[in-house]
Amino acid sequence: MIRNRKIKWLLLVSSFLLFLFQAVLIGIAKPRGYTLLYDWVFYLVNYTIIVMILLIYIQNSFIRWTVRMTAVIVIVSTTVFLVFREDVHLVVDRSEDGRHEVILKEYSSRKQETISLKRAGWIFGRQTDLLTGSSDYKTLKEDTYKIEWHFGDTAVITYQASPDKNSLQQEVVNFRPSSYVSYQNAVVGLMGEWVDRNQPEHALQAEGSQFVYARDGELFYYRAVDAEQHGIFAVTLKGYEQNPSLTIVLSPEAEFGDDNLIDGSITIHPVSLEKEDGAVFERE
Repeated sequence: MIRNRKIKWLLLVSSFLLFLFQAVLIGIAKPRGYTLLYDWVFYLVNYTIIVMILLIYIQNSFIRWTVRMTAVIVIVSTTVFLVFREDVHLVVDRSEDGRHEVILKEYSSRKQETISLKRAGWIFGRQTDLLTGSSDYKTLKEDTYKIEWHFGDTAVITYQASPDKNSLQQEVVNFRPSSYVSYQNAVVGLMGEWVDRNQPEHALQAEGSQFVYARDGELFYYRAVDAEQHGIFAVTLKGYEQNPSLTIVLSPEAEFGDDNLIDGSITIHPVSLEKEDGAVFERE
């Protein structure tokens, strides 16, 4: 037991600050969408507070034994939560240059959806999105997801939303700076004809309410109303029956003209959990 007055005060102040950290985390941070990236930090802080308090010598025997009994209760309850806590799956995927990262966190035993986080400090993350359907089907646990980086600043998350292998969904995380307004419509901006830079027989025709994708002598039809826009730099064309879903990502040099049409190149990738090579298309 520590009897030195200065050290005792140091331990008391430190334990109070750690307790305040826990209180802020539970009472303020979580309700505002912030969470710990690594759950073990919460348990480590609890144990550290207990050890600090137990190191302090308390002269009054009644208070000393009350503190010890309370510490035992807290240790046991914390250990039980630590041993039987839900399996946590944390994925941190960085772009090739290391400038950007995508963080996904999933509780396999909780009926809540997988969250996408943006790092806020070393150990905190702010919730930015949810993977729809992941409250029932734990896609990270089953390893049925894929993260692909486009141009180093756009991450496309493809994941399975149910045991059905055709239930693929997408979320796009974009780190690209933009001077465009948030309601710029990329679907409308794609209107016109686009041709594969390396294989001119592959083309995308967008006119009115319909998209037509020509590839390997086949035509695939998509409805513009079913297109899912991810911000202003990416679009998913949802396929039905034999039509493959497509991911369209604007290149960094692509711009919206005064007529709201996109000028520049785009990449088109089939939506799949397999590694697929995309193709660069330019406006005809």
